Amino acid sequence: MKRPTQHITDSTGEALLHTLFAPLGWTLNKIEHDYGIDFDVEVFRGGQTTGMTFKLQLKSSATTEYSASRVFISQPLRREQAKYLVNELKAPVILVHADTTSNKCFWCAPQLDEDLRERAAVIEEAESVTIRIPVNNSLPDSFDLLVRTLTEIEAVLASRVLMATSTGDFLRAIDGRVDKDQLSRTLKNKSDAIKLEQAHSLFVAGSPEEAREKINLVLRSEDAALESKFWALLIAERIEFTQLSNRRAPQGYLFDAFVIYADKMWALTKNGPPHLKFYSLIARKAAELGVLVHRDYGMFMNWKIHTEDGDPVWKLQLSFQRAQTWRQIALKYNQCVRLARYAVNSRYRWALPDAILRIVRAMALFIHRLDQEGFKAEAKQYSLSALQLCKLAAWIAVDNEDSESIAGSALNAIVATLDLETTEEWARETVGKISDAEKRMSAENVLDRALRRTHGEEVDGDIPATPRQIYENMATALGIDLSDPHDQIADIVRIGIADLDPSRVLRNCEHIFLTLGPRGLVSRWLQLPTAGFKIIHCDLHKCAVQGLTLDGAYDVFRRRYCDSCTDRAPRDPSWQYTDEWQERENERHSQFMKEFGARKMRRTEQ
Repeated sequence: MKRPTQHITDSTGEALLHTLFAPLGWTLNKIEHDYGIDFDVEVFRGGQTTGMTFKLQLKSSATTEYSASRVFISQPLRREQAKYLVNELKAPVILVHADTTSNKCFWCAPQLDEDLRERAAVIEEAESVTIRIPVNNSLPDSFDLLVRTLTEIEAVLASRVLMATSTGDFLRAIDGRVDKDQLSRTLKNKSDAIKLEQAHSLFVAGSPEEAREKINLVLRSEDAALESKFWALLIAERIEFTQLSNRRAPQGYLFDAFVIYADKMWALTKNGPPHLKFYSLIARKAAELGVLVHRDYGMFMNWKIHTEDGDPVWKLQLSFQRAQTWRQIALKYNQCVRLARYAVNSRYRWALPDAILRIVRAMALFIHRLDQEGFKAEAKQYSLSALQLCKLAAWIAVDNEDSESIAGSALNAIVATLDLETTEEWARETVGKISDAEKRMSAENVLDRALRRTHGEEVDGDIPATPRQIYENMATALGIDLSDPHDQIADIVRIGIADLDPSRVLRNCEHIFLTLGPRGLVSRWLQLPTAGFKIIHCDLHKCAVQGLTLDGAYDVFRRRYCDSCTDRAPRDPSWQYTDEWQERENERHSQFMKEFGARKMRRTEQ
């Protein structure tokens, strides 16, 4: 009698499986009569049992069905098998597909596939379901990932059992068998972790206020673990940073926020645990460095616009302040680097990659400012130092399989580098060390966007710097708090920034023309011409109104002249205000302004 082909394929697949598992010392005990399961597997490490066991279902094929892109394998399962594997078994299950033609095995964890669970529960009896098995989950290359996945399955199954158990049954089951205080703390920590995970998801989904509510529940809880509160602060900091960025707030405000949250982390962890205390200390110093760097850049922009025709006394004062800030940056950066070096030999270094990368993020703008201004040697020195910090963070992150910090190391290296070609090669190699395929692909996409920006390309979703943001940065660099409603100097700056674009007034009539009146020190400091009086003219009827705010002046001008004017002619809806348009208007009105000046002089003499 001829042996069926599938029997031969199954035997080949089973032999291949034994070949892969034998070097690990894992035991495969074949199950002859259990429905839908082929092996019980026990995981060993170094010849010692780990106590971890799982069920294994083997599917073998000589004609494996790969996707067109060879990203996954399609494995069909009968309805009964699918329901048994994902909904009925209470032990971890791994489904393995053996490609006997290429002598390769691939695996997946069906119990973690929520979509499969839902489909298996509703499909008709005669139907089957198809499971997609990632080609990246090949054996033996992914044994470490397989072990981590088994831990995830056990946690998910335990959670399902807990949710399915009534409160009364749960209390009876644990009575006299577990430490209830310890269990209560453990459940509280898990509950807080769920809240914070939900907070992060709400934030990503565009609901920051709801996310904050979840975060505050943890921060206000007297029973919440310190680690949970620390994680809550990190998420809250990320939300604050994103919202400030989206509002195009002055960049100095971003690092002011980092200082605030770093202080909160420090206050929380000043008595330990050591790894969070160390993280908080580095984060605090990096935030202080960032404040200095953005103050320096704001003064640099201010100094630059005074280079040709600005106030020479003010430029001299700026030069003195810039030199002083540069020295402060150097001292603060050296302090940060010493902390990072100490981290190398610390047993808590596993917790510190992101803290170290905060130093690089704070320093990147200063590096490029030095390079832009012609201090090439100094810029190169700092850039190389920043790259070493990125490599240190990456080394720690790879050792601890911290995919987010691996990606962050590569990205920050690109942002801070002056040698793009060499750094790009290292960054791509570093991202390639992320073991999770999905996370690796996401990191590669983010890295590509950063590289495109560095090469001068415009990337979809990026918001270019505006004149408003430039002036705000210069103002904050001088210590002007634009958020203070009672600061008169800040009020003048806010007025000047708001009046940079006069479209809202000019579009009302083509006879309206604007000129600038007297300006004070604030306008001269920032070279912000609209931080002073504005004059609204009608070039047809030769009337004018002067005011500090454009809106206030126009309100008077409109009530006095426009509301009763029969010659009012709104501009075409497609009209847009530009600097070029303003220059043409200035030239066209040159004679008009001479006559206006003469009339004003006569009135003054009278």
